[in-house]
Amino acid sequence: MNSFFKILPVIPVATVALLGSVMSAFTQSSVRGPLQPEHNPPHKFQSFSPERWDASSFAPPGAIQWWQEARFGMFIHFGVASLKGVELGWGRGTRLKPDTSTTGPIPDAIYDKLYKEFTIAKFDAAKWVDLARQTGMKYIVVITKHHDGFHMWDTAFSDYKITKAPFGRDYLKELVDAAHAAKMPIGVYFSQRDWYHPDYDPRGAYPGRDHKKYIEYQINAVRELLTKYGKIDILWFDAAWWGGMFKEEDWDSERLYRMARECQPNILINNRASIPGDFDTPEQHVGGFQANRPWESVITLTGSWGYKPASPLKTPKQVIDLLIQCVTGDGNLMLNVGPMPTGEVAPKEIEVLNVVGDWMGKYGESVYQTRGGPLRNASWGGTTYRGDTVYVHVLKWPGETLRLRPIDEKILSARALTGGEVKFEQTSKGISLILPEKSRNPLDTVIALKLDRPVSKIYDGQGAASIFDGPSYGEPITRDATFEISSSQTGNPIEASNRTLFTGSNSLYAFQTKPETTPWVIIDLGARKNVKGVRITNPPGTTKANGLELLVSQDKVKWTSVWKADSDSAVWEVPVTQYTAGAHIPGVPARYLKLQLNSPRTSPLALKQVEVFGGNP
Repeated sequence: MNSFFKILPVIPVATVALLGSVMSAFTQSSVRGPLQPEHNPPHKFQSFSPERWDASSFAPPGAIQWWQEARFGMFIHFGVASLKGVELGWGRGTRLKPDTSTTGPIPDAIYDKLYKEFTIAKFDAAKWVDLARQTGMKYIVVITKHHDGFHMWDTAFSDYKITKAPFGRDYLKELVDAAHAAKMPIGVYFSQRDWYHPDYDPRGAYPGRDHKKYIEYQINAVRELLTKYGKIDILWFDAAWWGGMFKEEDWDSERLYRMARECQPNILINNRASIPGDFDTPEQHVGGFQANRPWESVITLTGSWGYKPASPLKTPKQVIDLLIQCVTGDGNLMLNVGPMPTGEVAPKEIEVLNVVGDWMGKYGESVYQTRGGPLRNASWGGTTYRGDTVYVHVLKWPGETLRLRPIDEKILSARALTGGEVKFEQTSKGISLILPEKSRNPLDTVIALKLDRPVSKIYDGQGAASIFDGPSYGEPITRDATFEISSSQTGNPIEASNRTLFTGSNSLYAFQTKPETTPWVIIDLGARKNVKGVRITNPPGTTKANGLELLVSQDKVKWTSVWKADSDSAVWEVPVTQYTAGAHIPGVPARYLKLQLNSPRTSPLALKQVEVFGGNP
């Protein structure tokens, strides 16, 4: 009977992949003390000395608890740009330094007068708040001023505002009042950048001549937001970070934060003002597991922040995947909605949110008031916990059985919240969970494990047991292996003496090529082997190997592709099999393995470790 190479579904051990289309992928995290190797790339982390961190302004102890328990919020991007289907702020033609690498599609003379067409005829604040509530969201943050400088409230500090538009009413007041009536926590977004204000005129990396005037305007505008509308729960800044002109001392950020806390003593403020803030804000991707500091991923429901009719829409499955990846990593998800110019949310977006809301209504106990852990999230999903109950969220079943790493606590019972009878086995080597395929929920199968005592720690390492732990995939077979790379940052393409690629070390990576269109590494096992699996470890904090392809060969001439990465991951576990007589049998004959990065642009390939499993043919 004919046989052919076939790859089983890859098992990425720890993924931060974003499902669906995105516009950008920024990490925004604050670190107390010097950056470490895992803070990579370093420009995506704000580092503060312990002295500066400890002297900064934070919310009172316990003030953030409600927010962490909420887990799911709604971000609303709405403004004059919605009339033209372009991004708020970024749709304006002229951008001031340091944001001048590109220009917007609408000339300033047209963009700055769009407010004269802004009628928002079908805006109903109560409907927006109710949509958030029905979706299972527990707080809302609304744009009050984006980079374009248009004020979505009746401010006393500018005539460029919503009450000068045909709409004529105070949009923000109506939203805040509706949120208060529904007992929904409400937050305000305020961009420090302002490409319309005459006093905002930076000179490259330095403040402009009238910058002090602009700072006073900013202090007054934020104070007005926090004193005019009753209780405001969250203040969300969005500009002053990454150093350059956006330094704390140039923007008087500590004064700004302290003033805000005087106005609203329990307010939560994010970290986008060149000071630590109360929580981190990864943008357009899921943050990594982080239990020592609160964080929130901000991700769009479509492919854009504001309303764009043709922007791709995420499915309910993609939204729930994002939410579960966030909460199992001990973070929040703030999902962005961009209403239509009429003030209504698009019906197709409401349909997605309704499905998400139905799921949350049934299984929200596994999300709300939980913490991420005790097992770190993995490709199949992750875990949350509350007291002595662990909720296992299975987003993608790796096979008939889900195998987890061992834990100290004893499992007393297992119950599938989403239906069906779950079987479990706990040994010193790990936990096995089996649920019939017909009982698995297509959005997220949730299994509640009752323990003999409350969870007391987060377990190091990956939540899933390695597929290579058992006998099926043999032993490591790289003892006599060597490797070469397509190019080298050091100028030496032969790296055979660097055994850390196979053994691992504390180094950031074992090798790094120069930027190329298809950089590669070829591993020579020294003799023909029966290759059954490959574990690939990326450098900490990076996703440079997204688009990686694994090929095998017996003669280094004819290559067979056996796997291609379809997501970013810290670690991939790749089972290599043959399909014979109706079954997947581990093992293909090969002496050479090639890992090749297929990228639309030049990029270096850097790997920390490659482990090859198998045996003699």
